[in-house]
Amino acid sequence: MSPLIKDLTSAVIDNLSTPADIFDIFTFAKDAGIGNQDEHGRARFEKTMNWVMDPIVSNFAKSLGFSMIWPENHRFAVALTHDIDLIEPSRQRCVINSLKSITHGDFESSRSYMSYILKKRAKSPYLDFRKFLKTEENYGARSTFFMMANGPDQTGAGYDPLKVQTEIGSLIDCGCEIGLHGSYYAMDSIERMLAEKDVIEKISGKRVLGYRNHYLRFRYPETWNSVGEAGMCYDSTLGFFDHIGFRNGVAHPFIAYDINERQRKDIWVLPLSLMDCTLFHYMNLNPKEAFDNSIAIIDAASRVGGLVVLLWHNTTFEDPGLKEYAKVYEKLLAYCSTQNAWITTCGNIASWCAR
Repeated sequence: MSPLIKDLTSAVIDNLSTPADIFDIFTFAKDAGIGNQDEHGRARFEKTMNWVMDPIVSNFAKSLGFSMIWPENHRFAVALTHDIDLIEPSRQRCVINSLKSITHGDFESSRSYMSYILKKRAKSPYLDFRKFLKTEENYGARSTFFMMANGPDQTGAGYDPLKVQTEIGSLIDCGCEIGLHGSYYAMDSIERMLAEKDVIEKISGKRVLGYRNHYLRFRYPETWNSVGEAGMCYDSTLGFFDHIGFRNGVAHPFIAYDINERQRKDIWVLPLSLMDCTLFHYMNLNPKEAFDNSIAIIDAASRVGGLVVLLWHNTTFEDPGLKEYAKVYEKLLAYCSTQNAWITTCGNIASWCAR
């Protein structure tokens, strides 16, 4: 067992000198929680949560001598992830995107959407993952694609997973990882997780190691308990939907801890740090602001030798008006590369921690 992650968890849980505030932040007692949730049951960020931009729990562990060791002396790690929520835009969405593309001077995209509507293009624009792969291979990196295994839900997301079977095979051949993007109600349902995991494993021919729930719906500690019981190694759901940063003050992978049972769980938590729609939608940042704020998170993780998990959706690379945020993604990869980061998949991170 590697001492890396367990030492961080032990520093908080087992150390008698751990300040109460550190313990409470780590175990969500100071989370927004009940009373400040959106309509999807997601905890909202509060301005008093100053640990979100500066990982106070990881800083505390470092003060005790905790140090993360990454492969080949990399300073910190970056996990690249993509949630594939939508693969077939509706006719209405195609028309809107086509018209928006014209206003942005992107006539090629406009033709692409119209061709899809008119059935002259059989493949959806949202099923072209080459832009991800091309961007990432420039930095010798590959990413984790979290795929859904259910039909459309009330959020408009979901699809028949058989429709992405060819793409899943191609991604695996390129060295990418396929994880499970659990459906809306799967966050605390072992039955749903197992059924959806089984579908993805049959389609991919690979064991599913990791999980992220749709809409970042998360319930502590039930989500982690279900992920472990479903036989997966890690969860990467943890994060605020409406603000970037470190939700429970941790900028490292760590072993999940169940506060109710007072025990560790046999899964790794890879906290989500940066999400595209958090930046441009919920925080309403322009591309420059999005980049600058993201760099602040990356630098904070780098200072403690930690982990940054990026989430960029396939729709961000295709929808008009969002392509500047796709460029932000490439700029962040370039920056991380110059900072000697290990840029890889979530599965590789979890395997390294569990070695």
